[in-house]
Amino acid sequence: MLGRPAVDAVHPRWLRQRHHAVRTDTTDQLDRKVTPPAANGQRVQGRSSTACLRVRCPRSSVSSTPATICNLSPPSRPKLPCLLAVHAMVEDGLMAGDESEIALSKQDLREITAFAAACAEVVLAVFEADQPDDSRPRDAIGAAWEFARGGERGKYLRDTAWQALKAAKSADTAAAREAARAAMSAAGAAYLHPLAKATQVKHILGAGAHAARAAELVAGHSPDVGAEHVERAVHRATPVVVEVLKRFPAAPDGGGRVGELIRMLDADIRSLTLPK
Repeated sequence: MLGRPAVDAVHPRWLRQRHHAVRTDTTDQLDRKVTPPAANGQRVQGRSSTACLRVRCPRSSVSSTPATICNLSPPSRPKLPCLLAVHAMVEDGLMAGDESEIALSKQDLREITAFAAACAEVVLAVFEADQPDDSRPRDAIGAAWEFARGGERGKYLRDTAWQALKAAKSADTAAAREAARAAMSAAGAAYLHPLAKATQVKHILGAGAHAARAAELVAGHSPDVGAEHVERAVHRATPVVVEVLKRFPAAPDGGGRVGELIRMLDADIRSLTLPK
């Protein structure tokens, strides 16, 4: 009997089209080979050595997702940013049918990005002392400021955020890595999603938390230094930043020391009284 297993959203389209040919076996797991269509839409004749997929179907239920997928060589592999975007969409609830949204204007995003950039640039020197010839974190902060001051939220802003993240991975010290992540978070703050999700708070406060952690590490893991940086970041929060933050749920649990600093920032900024 033919079954049609559920297909995850990130599977290639040609795999979704061919799933009706995959049979579930109630006695044992069954390996089947599926040949994707050619680029012109015609079926590939004969065996294909470059476009072959092996799908192992679970024995439990026809509605289960494939247990393993190996030997995957589709016509074109998805790029890494695309996969990360899908992961972010799943985390944020965009693929779970969650329709709870928060009002966010472009000016709101500019204020949030300016706050994040101001936090990140405080520790930029920590990274540049470690990697003096690497301008990627500085470029990310510069792009964040450009958007905050009226520029467009374009490809350059996104690209500089990715490059700052790569710079963090190439740094030699933990403090420099955190400083580069602060720069990445500053550029990424412009992509705050209008969803009532606690994870979105990291877009608002991530730069400040990573900057505080970088300062802690420079001072020999001193939590007092981190607390001082949190306090300074709180003073940088404008009324718009405070008001936007309060639209979102409280910061989520987890995240190690950076997560703790995010929650400290979150609680302190929410406690501020806005002028009437």
